[in-house]
Amino acid sequence: MKKITILIALLACTLGFAQESVRETSRITIEDVPTERLANLPMYHNAFTPLPGDTPEGGDIWTVTVSVPGFGDEVSWELRDDLGVAILSGGPIATGGSETLMVNTSSSPLEFFIESIGTFNDNTPTWEVSCSGVVATTGTLAGGTDATESGLVCGVGLPPVCGGENLTNAFENAFFSSPGTFPDQVIAGDLTVPADSDFTLDTMLTEIWVNPGQTILSVDITIYGDAAGSPDTGNVITTFAGLAPDSQTNVGSNFGFDIYDVSFDMGGLSLSGQPGTTTEYWVSMYIFASDNNDAGWGATSVSSVANNLHFSLDGGVTWTLDTVNDVVATYIGTCANNDECSGAIAMSCGDVETGDTSTNTDTGGFNDSPDAWYSYTGSGDPEFVTFSLCDGGTAYDSRLTVYDVCGGVEIALNDDACGLQSEVSFLSDGTTTYFVAVEGFGTGDAGAFSLEVSCNPVAANDLCDDAIAVSCGDVISGSTNFATIDDAVAGNCDDTFDPTPFLPTVEVVSPGVWYSYTEPIPGFVQDITLDLCDAADFDTKISVYSGDCGALVCVAANDDNDDCTGFTSTVEFQSDGISTYYILVHGFNQTGNFDLSVNCAPVPPPNDMIVNSIDVDEIGFPYTDPAVNMPGATVEAGGTPADCDNAGVRGVWYNFVPEMGGTATASVTTPAAYTSVTFYTAPDEDSVETDLVLVDYFDNQCVPGADASILVTAGQPYYVYVANQGGVTDIVIDGDFYLGIGDTEIQGFSYFPNPAENQLNLRSGGGTIESAIIYNILGQEVLSERVGSSDAQLNVANLSVGTYILKVVVDGELGIYKIVKQ
Repeated sequence: MKKITILIALLACTLGFAQESVRETSRITIEDVPTERLANLPMYHNAFTPLPGDTPEGGDIWTVTVSVPGFGDEVSWELRDDLGVAILSGGPIATGGSETLMVNTSSSPLEFFIESIGTFNDNTPTWEVSCSGVVATTGTLAGGTDATESGLVCGVGLPPVCGGENLTNAFENAFFSSPGTFPDQVIAGDLTVPADSDFTLDTMLTEIWVNPGQTILSVDITIYGDAAGSPDTGNVITTFAGLAPDSQTNVGSNFGFDIYDVSFDMGGLSLSGQPGTTTEYWVSMYIFASDNNDAGWGATSVSSVANNLHFSLDGGVTWTLDTVNDVVATYIGTCANNDECSGAIAMSCGDVETGDTSTNTDTGGFNDSPDAWYSYTGSGDPEFVTFSLCDGGTAYDSRLTVYDVCGGVEIALNDDACGLQSEVSFLSDGTTTYFVAVEGFGTGDAGAFSLEVSCNPVAANDLCDDAIAVSCGDVISGSTNFATIDDAVAGNCDDTFDPTPFLPTVEVVSPGVWYSYTEPIPGFVQDITLDLCDAADFDTKISVYSGDCGALVCVAANDDNDDCTGFTSTVEFQSDGISTYYILVHGFNQTGNFDLSVNCAPVPPPNDMIVNSIDVDEIGFPYTDPAVNMPGATVEAGGTPADCDNAGVRGVWYNFVPEMGGTATASVTTPAAYTSVTFYTAPDEDSVETDLVLVDYFDNQCVPGADASILVTAGQPYYVYVANQGGVTDIVIDGDFYLGIGDTEIQGFSYFPNPAENQLNLRSGGGTIESAIIYNILGQEVLSERVGSSDAQLNVANLSVGTYILKVVVDGELGIYKIVKQ
């Protein structure tokens, strides 16, 4: 190890005035102050109003003490009231002396200003401002600078200022830690964080020796963990590469070297402590001087505390203890004692912190029990955060409370989540710092605890706008555990599956997640069943809406399906083939996991079976069957027609009897997937498939196609079988073999609009409308009214979309008309 061994020579003043050989700031030293005293140091409340009882009759008595280790001729200071007016002032100060002044004031908060600026800029004053026995601010000022401390409140102190300090021994020695030495040597000193505290390192003050006329350009600093009293090369906390000095002041020389007091800004580096015992860290420094040559870290043999310095000859791979010396350094920062909210220990997702509230005090929280405080700040995105005492490491009846700021609004609270221990979850907005109090159920409840924090992202489908699309046949595993309540957008719906007198409404009271369903074939109508039956670990609800996420309309809902266990739910509704349906899975004051089944049953067209064939000539030609739900058609039960085997083909049936010979045509307007149109002869209009025979005509082959035609014979019954298995379509049947609907029209009678949506208006044209009857395409009466006037209005709003027959009697005359409901 290489060090300077020449005896120390005293410096002589060359400028006509005495100069100190060393200036060091006075700070609380971690090594020199007992742990139990550090634990009782005043904490900063982060508030600008006096605490109750802090203001005595006539105001508060403030005390200001300013001292200097050397010159004090360039020091001046002021204590200012809440309007910025000086109420106390002092300076300059006698060399090596101090002054203490007091003032009584009711003003709050106060401000303290101090400067050390003059011709020489070599005064280094230390100050302390206190009130009611509590230090509000303290510090040391470098020459040529000033400082302002604002927001000083009587009885409210700063966080304990702490750090490690080894003072110089009159420039006793230095150890090289720089280029220019062989082998290349690096020096490290230790830093101790007190028990039950975390340390924020703000400033590092060092003594550095360089060749005459040289300065310090930068240093490489590495912070290590501790391995049995030596730097732990496997645990590098952080590095500062090429860190330039914040300031450097030439304070003397020795052995032919210039000696500097050098300050480095450590950026508020957080060094974690641990409960019940101190925590050791190591700081190595490698120096780059302006000549890129020898530079040393000042050392002392008389003020070594904790562990002596270590040196490495292989770039920090292995370290060796120097049994005599320690480095000259002061580490300045704050120690956070988490008995106070302002000293809350920051935690991150996955962290586990152990502690003990037995020696703590009540400093807030939910009740009068002792507290320990922790904090959590989000990563930028909303997430669910859980603080838990359920890992078995908590030995008393606990309670957890979460706040948005110290002394602020209570966000969440839990007493007993796992036996007598606590667990609390809340939604973090991603940016707020939340504060968590670990406390007891009662005033005397305190002890050892183990606190774990875990984080989960908000469910991807937490919002209606982020609904996950589902399809028929899906079974979706999901969870509402990390979702929010949707009552702002999702209304309460009537229970449409299993309503009960005492719970007729499915209310949105618990977090839920969203899914959506849209028919894959436009216009395709199906019966949809959404099922959580026996497939959830919590009391579930399902609500289904149409519309859009900004204006949802209830379609169906269910709380409990009585045929299922665990208070699980089932919903049934019929799609209209067009709408997107939004599905909210939520709970009855609970959250949990579930498997959602989506089952679909196509709705067959009314003429799916031959027995329900539409009798077209009873309606009139040309005939259009609109928006036929063809994908819902089923296979005919029974045999197949002669000369054309339609087994396995899903289609619909029509029949007619021509009044005269001619040509009949049938066509599919929108072909999709397998499409076919086929004409058959039949013995009558009550035939079954095996009665039918394929019409032998060139344009009526038993092959796929979107249209067909045949020549017809008057009085011969015919059936038409149409398939279009991939889509909803209009089907048109026409021909030139009918007399026309005009043969049954009534002179002067009119009806409008046609197509009609809600109301069909009738006008007699001068007579009296006796009655009006509407039939569906199967010949079933769907609406009938006795009129007795010259006009009428028929309410058709509740009729399904399709073609109907209107029969009216005007003055004893019968009229038959085709109408369309849209």
